[in-house]
Amino acid sequence: MDIKISAIICTLNRAHYLEKALLSLINQSLPDEQYEIIIVDNGSTDNTKDVSIKYSSKRNIKYLYDPIKGLSQARNTGWQNAKGEYIAFLDDDGLASKNWLEEIINTFEKTSQSPDACGGKIELVWEASRPQWIADSMLKPLGHFDYGNKPFFLERSNRNIGGGNMAFKKNIPELIGYFNTNLGRKGSNLLSNDENDYFFRMRKHGLKIFYNPKIIALHHVTEERTKKNWFSQRYYWQGKSNITQLIDNGTSFISIILNIFINFLVLIRLLLFHVYLLLLCSSNENQIFKNKCDILSKSGYIVQGIIIFKNKLFI
Repeated sequence: MDIKISAIICTLNRAHYLEKALLSLINQSLPDEQYEIIIVDNGSTDNTKDVSIKYSSKRNIKYLYDPIKGLSQARNTGWQNAKGEYIAFLDDDGLASKNWLEEIINTFEKTSQSPDACGGKIELVWEASRPQWIADSMLKPLGHFDYGNKPFFLERSNRNIGGGNMAFKKNIPELIGYFNTNLGRKGSNLLSNDENDYFFRMRKHGLKIFYNPKIIALHHVTEERTKKNWFSQRYYWQGKSNITQLIDNGTSFISIILNIFINFLVLIRLLLFHVYLLLLCSSNENQIFKNKCDILSKSGYIVQGIIIFKNKLFI
């Protein structure tokens, strides 16, 4: 029987989590012969290879080593080596629900106006107690996605599928190429927007993206990610990611300058609001920290925009 779907895990020095992710894929409701598991090792120095080999005899598991750093690079490598009609991505610190692959296939094959990409909910697994200052509006940077309990096509540009629970028809790169390697994690940095960029390009080509709440994955939240320092860095890098994506999408010089100016005005407003909060609402720790994160995001946007333009001018 031909392989129906390829489940890809891209990993870097997370052997402990990788083993859990692998077990969630090995124990799927889908018959074994209908899917393969591809592990893309993006330059790990721990026992990632040993964990991969340990389970390779139990299922159709393929281990690939890609030393070129970058999540987008690793995803592209996995996609290029996949045999399935459909490509599904699970984070190395994620867990697939029992019927994850089966629901993905059903979504592609049983949804009217068959989608070109799909995904669903990502629920968080807290390894430490959730701090009170992490408001619901701050869960998305941790990987959380939940658009409710009704399936629908994601037509609005500000709604995308989460990178830890997304699937595509295999032939999509023939139309729009692979993931942009200028975006996404590289080593320890927190650059992102590789998925957002891909969905943006899909929509430009009229391709359809579908949300199915029955496609469920889990995502671990490590203790490190419950610290304010991590959140501060994550928001700063989100700003850098937003302007990098805008420039890479071929946005005109005038539009980019206008966007940087608008973000500068928003930054001034946020700074003034921060002073107000500190003076008059000093007891509202949650709101003060959320505003600080927004300031860092706008700062990252402006700083990265200046760096990119400076590099372009002097090349």
